[in-house]
Amino acid sequence: MFSTSPHLFPLYHVVGLRQDIWMMHECPKCGFVQPQDQYCANCGLDIDNYKPAPATLLQKLGKNTVLQLSILVAVVLALTTYVFLKQREAIEKHFAISPQSIEELVSMTDTNSEEPVVTEAAEASVEPDSFENDESTTTPTEDATATATPPVAGVSAKDKKEKLDLVITFAEASNTTLQQLASEGQILNETAQRRSFINSNIDSINKLKERDTEFRILSGGSSHHLAITNPISFDFMHISGATNDDVGLNLEITPVSITDTHVEINLTGQLFLKAENGSTIASQEINANYIFPNKSTLLMVGFLPRQAVRQEDLHGFSNTPLAILESLQFINGLTDFVIFIQVK
Repeated sequence: MFSTSPHLFPLYHVVGLRQDIWMMHECPKCGFVQPQDQYCANCGLDIDNYKPAPATLLQKLGKNTVLQLSILVAVVLALTTYVFLKQREAIEKHFAISPQSIEELVSMTDTNSEEPVVTEAAEASVEPDSFENDESTTTPTEDATATATPPVAGVSAKDKKEKLDLVITFAEASNTTLQQLASEGQILNETAQRRSFINSNIDSINKLKERDTEFRILSGGSSHHLAITNPISFDFMHISGATNDDVGLNLEITPVSITDTHVEINLTGQLFLKAENGSTIASQEINANYIFPNKSTLLMVGFLPRQAVRQEDLHGFSNTPLAILESLQFINGLTDFVIFIQVK
């Protein structure tokens, strides 16, 4: 019933060839491609019974695109947060500097680049035993620059949070007490007629009465608010004698600069005294500059000659510090005239 047609033979072989192509397989071990068979013609692997080893955790993570994307997003967020925080910190530091802080920085720079110059004035005094018919002589400037750093001039009291007062007291004290006070402090200047020193242990001048029976506070002292270029005047002079002499002591204390640690003052004045016979005992111009620490006491000892002055002048000195000229202890050299200047 069936006949073999020569035209069908080529088609049969073509179909078989396509069937062989569809059955080609790749060896899971070496990758060799061959027709489907149980064993690999290249490496001999039993393909039908081959079971691949399970993938490691690292391989699984390497193929997990979701995890890779999550890690990338986390890294980007971390970098962005870090940059943001750094920029905010820089902005906060920039705006944290107030104009006042900038001025302080500029002031510190100027101070470091150029040392402040403190003008030193000459203080007038007289040589030993030369009060009579004396004109005007000077001594070296008295200041505390040996141990104290010069303050920066021009700092006003308004810039200070703490209000300071300048307290001036005139007194008579024994030489022994004055010597002890000088040994406890720092000598600024010392001549035959005058001494200047600072002492930081004097809390109350009234307490000095407990250690010195000769100690007494003289009239004329006062307390003033410490302010730059605000002079404090003490006028203990009066007209006396047939020639209308202007006799007595005149002082003016002017704060020059104030810092957190030191005060600089300038002291000017005049002393003019005459004896009973009309001769001049003292004719003296006073000009001195002092730098001393806050909360300390500046003591100036001397100024006055130990000679009897005109009797009519003593009456005019009764309510002034010059009343010490009536003290026998002072005339005999047992006590001395002292000016206390305190910064409180």
